[in-house]
Amino acid sequence: MSRRLLPAPGRRPGQVLAALMLAAGCRKSPPPPSDVIAEARSGNVRLEEVERALTLAPSPAPSPRPKKDEVAEEVERYRKAAEALVVEKALLGDLKDPDSAIRGLGKEHTRIRREVVVDVFERESQAAQPYRVTEADIKEYFQAHPEEFHRPAQRFVWHLFRRHEDPARPEATIAFLKGLKQRVKQGEPFGLLAKQYSHSETRLLEGRIGVIGRGRLPKPLDDVVFSLPEGAVSEPVPVKGGALLFEVTEVFEEKRFPLEDVRTLIAQKLRERKTRERIAEALGDRKPSEGSVVLDAETLARQLEGADEAEVILKLGATEWTVKDFREAMAKLPPDRLQSLPGPSRLERQKELYERLTQQALLFDKLEAEGFAAAPQRQRLIAERIRALGRAVLVRQRIEERIWKEVDADPAALRRFHEENRFLYQSPLRLKIKTLSVPLGPDSPGKMAEMEAVRESLAKGRTDLDSAAKRLGGHVRDGGWLDPAALAALEPKVRLYLLDMNGTGYTVPFQLNRQLSLVFVEKRDEPRFLPFEEVKERVRQDYRDRKQQELYQAVVQDLLRAEGFRFHEEAVRRALGASPARS
Repeated sequence: MSRRLLPAPGRRPGQVLAALMLAAGCRKSPPPPSDVIAEARSGNVRLEEVERALTLAPSPAPSPRPKKDEVAEEVERYRKAAEALVVEKALLGDLKDPDSAIRGLGKEHTRIRREVVVDVFERESQAAQPYRVTEADIKEYFQAHPEEFHRPAQRFVWHLFRRHEDPARPEATIAFLKGLKQRVKQGEPFGLLAKQYSHSETRLLEGRIGVIGRGRLPKPLDDVVFSLPEGAVSEPVPVKGGALLFEVTEVFEEKRFPLEDVRTLIAQKLRERKTRERIAEALGDRKPSEGSVVLDAETLARQLEGADEAEVILKLGATEWTVKDFREAMAKLPPDRLQSLPGPSRLERQKELYERLTQQALLFDKLEAEGFAAAPQRQRLIAERIRALGRAVLVRQRIEERIWKEVDADPAALRRFHEENRFLYQSPLRLKIKTLSVPLGPDSPGKMAEMEAVRESLAKGRTDLDSAAKRLGGHVRDGGWLDPAALAALEPKVRLYLLDMNGTGYTVPFQLNRQLSLVFVEKRDEPRFLPFEEVKERVRQDYRDRKQQELYQAVVQDLLRAEGFRFHEEAVRRALGASPARS
């Protein structure tokens, strides 16, 4: 408990304050040496060791930002490096043989060595043939690729389609849709009306079409959609066989991004392109050896969707990547475009990353075969960098241990997380299905009407699937029990129809692959909420993953506080030859 300081008898408060300040001044510790940029209980952090740590770290990309930001960025790099050194000393101070511990990392040690050897090669290539992205390079790329920095006008669109119940009276359909528009104006959600009244298959998505650009729809419809302001519903639009209503919920105006907004993106692209060119030049005509595993883009996408996490999807010499490894690498990729620019799709990013990893693995194999890392002038540098990165991995592991202790120290938080995220901890939905399919034929509207009549008969028990198939010239396929993986593998349209049902019964007829089909859900195992004890390990992992960044930062900050970490920004600024920071 703190005590209040009261003035001694006969002294005024001002005299007491002056005496305290004088005493504090007398006890003030001497300033640290000029080469000390941080202090901690484990010892001073000197400029030289921070600069050495920065040298051994992966090369940062040169910043294309204006020079006024460069000093602040450099100071922050020094701060982070100093913090990392203090945390490392705090966590690894008990290691008697750090090198042995690093070698014991196994697969992680192999990965570190591969990345270090390739990075040393790239640094040497850069030193031999320096390449720096210039302002002229950036401007040239910007002018040569205007389409990359242009966002066309777009709208987020919903629609509702009604077929004419009586083709001789199309005005009745128009009147009906006008009534629906009026109901929207009075506050009813457009999506719910679409789900109830639309004859389009998009009714399962509440009429959602999504974000579309100019030219996606036929011109008459395109003109209607792009004339609507945000939040507006169109007048009924006549089309063949019926009429449409459109709703626009978001408007994205056309925009051409100025060079200043995309300079960083262009510089990053140019550096990556030059790196790939250099590696390709070094590889020459080198190909994967026998027994390697290198997938094409289509097979890769398929494996990543359905394969076990331990499945090997890239193997070249000593390099091996599993599905789990690759997914984690994908998650760490930084966004390479502004959110408001049309960026590459997930499949394109997968393909780019896989090609880059394959190229790096081939290069590592070649460098190993040529004894690149055995050259005396490189051995020490490679060993130092492996040691630095290996110690960083050991630090992460020890921080991870502390994170798990934090997680397990609060079981009530785990139980709350379990309760608040009930949808995550349910037994899977399982459906037992059969599918009736018939050829579409030349008269698709007539065939659809016939299928709808059959569905009504099936629903009322007047016929069965086999009899209906025989009558329509189709066939019945028994799909058996579908678990979540099997449901995910279905065509999206089929999956939506099944998930839209609340129980057993028949889907509406739908068109797919030149056939008309309907699905009979014969039995249904509904999801049930699983008790905490049954899913405790999943809850722990999910909670830790959700709170990872927060927990990691909390552990690091606790360590720095315990070490009494103090950073001397002015010492770094002096070393950089920069002016003092403004207060």
